[in-house]
Amino acid sequence: MIDREFVQCYEFSNAIQSISSRAEKASILLHNKNDCILYFLNFLLNANITTGISVAKINKKLSMKLDSETDFDFFGVCHYISNNTSNDKTLWVAQSYVEKVRKEPNGESFAEFAKLVFTKRLRLGIDAKTVNKVYGFMLVPNFEVQLAKSIENVKIPHNEWFSISQKINGNRCICYRGKMYSRQGKLWTGLDHIMSDLKKLEVELPVWCLDGELVYKNEEVLSDNDAFTKGTGILNSTDSDKSCIKYVIFDWISNRDFDNGISQDSYKARKDLLIELSYDIHRLGIENVEVVRFFYEGTDETKIDYWLDRATKAGMEGVMVNYDVPYQCKRHSGILKAKRFYTMDLPIIGFEAGDGRLSDTLGKVYVEYKENVVGVGSGFSDELRSEIWNNKKKYLGSIIEVKYKNISKDKNTGMLSLQFPVFVRFRDDKNEPSYD
Repeated sequence: MIDREFVQCYEFSNAIQSISSRAEKASILLHNKNDCILYFLNFLLNANITTGISVAKINKKLSMKLDSETDFDFFGVCHYISNNTSNDKTLWVAQSYVEKVRKEPNGESFAEFAKLVFTKRLRLGIDAKTVNKVYGFMLVPNFEVQLAKSIENVKIPHNEWFSISQKINGNRCICYRGKMYSRQGKLWTGLDHIMSDLKKLEVELPVWCLDGELVYKNEEVLSDNDAFTKGTGILNSTDSDKSCIKYVIFDWISNRDFDNGISQDSYKARKDLLIELSYDIHRLGIENVEVVRFFYEGTDETKIDYWLDRATKAGMEGVMVNYDVPYQCKRHSGILKAKRFYTMDLPIIGFEAGDGRLSDTLGKVYVEYKENVVGVGSGFSDELRSEIWNNKKKYLGSIIEVKYKNISKDKNTGMLSLQFPVFVRFRDDKNEPSYD
């Protein structure tokens, strides 16, 4: 017999996945404010709760016998696999529950739901920030970092000092109080080689918070996008050798200031420290830590296009423009990103079959952009179309990067839309949309 908590979480998930409106999702959250759903949401959305169980692993054939100590209910399984080593015993605990619910009426749907939960791949179309805001308290730890605005959305100030540096295409990493965290507050593991190099630099890790990106070393000279994909896969793996990953630092802030959400030092002072750090890195022959490449500093606005062109031709993603302002743990116009094409990170809220050659597979996905629904039908390989179409529940709510030409207005509704949207990649490193 299935336990009551499992059924409640299953029905809650189906309800919140079936709608795209933020207001309606908030209403469902408020009407389901109980201990069961609170535990479930924290398990799913808390980046510091990991299971180490991949889709491939949960489908792995194991030969073990059940004992009474491992016959858990739904939340018992969640608790057991949380931050546990994904050994055969852990996998078997999860698998045995999946097979138990499979025997019930509606068993295949129950089993698929359980697998998505235990692998933490269930997408509800909400994030930790939304949940905390709706409930009015910090249910899920929320890790705030500095974020840049897109340069095309900001009026460039005249005659103000700025610095231009390379835009790094990697996975965000905050070295905070001696540990390495993702943008969402997930603890990165397997990076002892990087921590060892940081200690050689005599950086006072209990005092200073470093901000940067984890990047694949790319000795085989892959394209920028392919290198990002490969690096992301390695970082998210529980058993891969991560010595091929390096840390590129582009900013710093004291731990105290980071806790307060704003730095005491403006960017010029922070940049000077980074330059000193780069000298030490070269002097000591350190291989796993770098400082971002700086291209220009001054007041000449024409240098932005000049260096953006050079960066693009060199295969880089773009450039960053920093003005002399404090580090702020939010998105602001004191730091800008510039690319030759525009992108956004948007959640998938629906799917549509294709026609003709694509009649039996994915034609387009629908994403939400500022409460409007936008169809994205290009940029997918045939293999990816088939994968998404056959696993729609798995991909619902996933964040994808969308390339577009311009922001336009929907002729019928007057709502903002995207001109010529193209799928670029899945952003497994993000769990919320980004319009800037």
